Amino acid sequence: MAQQEIVTINAELRDVTKTKAMYSLREKGYIPAVIYGKGHDNVNLTLSTKEFTKKYKLGSLSAHVIELNISGKKEYALVRSIQWHMVKDTIQHVDFQFVDKDGEVKIDIPLLFVNENNIIVIHDDADLELGRIKIKKGGSSSGHNGLKSIDNLISDDYWRLRFGIDWNSYEELIVQKLEDTFNARIHIGGKIEVSLITPKLTIYNVYVQYNNDKKQKLSDSVSINRIEIRPSFLSLFLFSLQPKLVTLFGVKGSKEDFISIVNKRPGKVDVIMKDSQIDLNNDFADYRSIVNIKEIAIKKNGHFYGKAKVDDNNYDFSGKADITKKNVHINIKSSFINLLFAGDKNREGLRGKLMLSIDNGSNFMSDLAKIIGLGFLAYVVPSENVEMSSNINLNESEFTLNDLKINSKNIQASGTVRNDKKNNYTNIDITFSKVDLDSIQNSSRKVISMKGLLECLREVVPKNLNLDFNVEASSIQYQNRILDKFHTMLKFADGKIKVDTLLRLPGANNVARLSGKVSNNLILSEFDDVSITGDKFNAGILKLPNLIEVRKDSRNKIDQVQWSRKQFNFLNGKEDFDANVQISVTKLNTGQDVLKDFNLDAVVINNTITVKKVSYALKYGQVSFQGLDIKRVAQVIGIDNLSGKLNLDGEIKAQGKSFHNWANTLSGEVNLQAQEIEFANVDFNSFITDLFSSKNKSGISTLTHVGIYNGSTVFKNVSGKASIRNGICSTSLQFEIDQASGSVSSNLTLPNFALISLSRFFFILPGRSSPIYVDVHLDGPIWRPKMSFDEDLIFNTVIGEGGS
Repeated sequence: MAQQEIVTINAELRDVTKTKAMYSLREKGYIPAVIYGKGHDNVNLTLSTKEFTKKYKLGSLSAHVIELNISGKKEYALVRSIQWHMVKDTIQHVDFQFVDKDGEVKIDIPLLFVNENNIIVIHDDADLELGRIKIKKGGSSSGHNGLKSIDNLISDDYWRLRFGIDWNSYEELIVQKLEDTFNARIHIGGKIEVSLITPKLTIYNVYVQYNNDKKQKLSDSVSINRIEIRPSFLSLFLFSLQPKLVTLFGVKGSKEDFISIVNKRPGKVDVIMKDSQIDLNNDFADYRSIVNIKEIAIKKNGHFYGKAKVDDNNYDFSGKADITKKNVHINIKSSFINLLFAGDKNREGLRGKLMLSIDNGSNFMSDLAKIIGLGFLAYVVPSENVEMSSNINLNESEFTLNDLKINSKNIQASGTVRNDKKNNYTNIDITFSKVDLDSIQNSSRKVISMKGLLECLREVVPKNLNLDFNVEASSIQYQNRILDKFHTMLKFADGKIKVDTLLRLPGANNVARLSGKVSNNLILSEFDDVSITGDKFNAGILKLPNLIEVRKDSRNKIDQVQWSRKQFNFLNGKEDFDANVQISVTKLNTGQDVLKDFNLDAVVINNTITVKKVSYALKYGQVSFQGLDIKRVAQVIGIDNLSGKLNLDGEIKAQGKSFHNWANTLSGEVNLQAQEIEFANVDFNSFITDLFSSKNKSGISTLTHVGIYNGSTVFKNVSGKASIRNGICSTSLQFEIDQASGSVSSNLTLPNFALISLSRFFFILPGRSSPIYVDVHLDGPIWRPKMSFDEDLIFNTVIGEGGS
């Protein structure tokens, strides 16, 4: 059928809109008109009545795109409505709609029947066996929508030629043709329908299997809601099924299944995939592992385009792959990534240049890392625009990336990648000439977790991969300082990664080192050593959650104190994390103090942390964990009347993923020593001397309720031992004050900070040689304990002794 030429209609812009002006136009031989659409405002026009009416009567305007010549400017349009005069039968007004010449628009097409008495209607019949033909005149439509329309237009008295299209009996033949076409096993679970007017074969509930496992369940195969195959009319009846277009609706499968669909598709066929889902983790119940595909098309001419959604992020892309015997040209364009590869092919292999630019200001890299299974990319690629280029060489024996360059605002790097196919060995060397970690972290929305990064590496370690990965950086800006040198070496072999990382920090001989291995089995890691050595080191890198969570009432008084339940990042999500941790630093800056000769020796095994040694030096000499600021620690849990320096020495163990877990499982033995501890707002010295002058119980009661709380007490030469079992700390101490010496016996339940203690003060009354003692009870929550005395016992002991 010859294509109708586009009709041109001349029009002029109109600036009059009132009724009288419109009447005047019609009297002068013009038709008022309007054109709208394409996001434009309505444009008022005038048409020549003679020209438009003539072309309309020729039937060349209805349901056809026309060319409007509007004051010399060409626009393409459709006639949407025509208003006629009810008496004169003349055209009063015309509505046009803008259209794109290459766009798609849906319109109603008028049908004009001629010679109705001799009409023969050819139609399909789903109840008639495929290939059989029946002819009859008249009859009902039998539910056929096409026949219903014709009956309504003329009558039901016409000849009918019925073609049988019951294809369900040919299912085995169709399965065979589909398996040959898609190079896979096919199972059809639904019906088969055929349209003859526009040849189309529709198959419902199809399962595709791309392996030869005959025992595989249908639920484990690729499921497709329906397949539409558009062959030629002749190939449809010859059962050759040589399609021009295959459309897959509602595909559900794994990432590997979708790759198989693309790679094994018919070579000279356009393939479109719509409303489909890729399951990244074989768990469609987890929406976070699903990539939603609105539409992806791969054309036989090499063009492709797609629309996909990952989480809440939408991605559109398009491109073309032009591959010939001698050349390869691939071009991908989108708002988030642009890729260009141009290369030459010969018998030896492929050589070419790759250029890649990534706009990683959004979550694209995180989503891409999720799709391709390389989660660590989300950690190492900065959230900024990145440009990469490299020369590529691919042949039977090896694959190489030479002159690899990576450039962004905060990173500059170069390197090489070489894959030896014969020996299954890969070597990657990357050298960074610039790394600005401060800017990267400030602009990034990601929280970098060493545990998460190691987990990402674990997931991508294939058992048969042999890889050496070397990274060097000569200058890293971190916390407004330049880190001198960084080197890391990863060796992939036998399903494990051996890690050896070295970081030189500012100052002399400052080195941080991490070594060990990451395994691809269910155990995350078996780290041998994590060590930091040097002269000066900032402890800001060793971050943990807040130790304590404090809740206050409306009067800003502490209502509850509990251990933090926030999980440690380095133990997040896994039960197995083994490591030896050693830190040896001449000066450790904690942000509040500078600790000299700081040493930490700890072991993490099966999620249990054992601290063997924590020590640093002050002017009093070297004692393990010397100089712990009691005031600072006490203020954390709401105690503001203690001050002094406490030295600890011993070994403790804890298990769990938070300080709250640790408090419930803590065990060990710790020695305590302090030269002086000041107890503000409680004066035991004055309390004891005032007891000497007490004459009755009333005086003693005044001292225990009022007098003792005036002043303060300095406890000297404090020493003792704490035994911790299952979160209960039992402590025994000895001490001295100006007027007495004594001991403390206490039990502190660590999970809820409940204290039960007894302090015994020994002193000698004036004129006496034998010592007596007074007991003081301190019980309740540690941030607000209640001090109590046995006043009767004190009276009998002190007054009785004094009067005897």
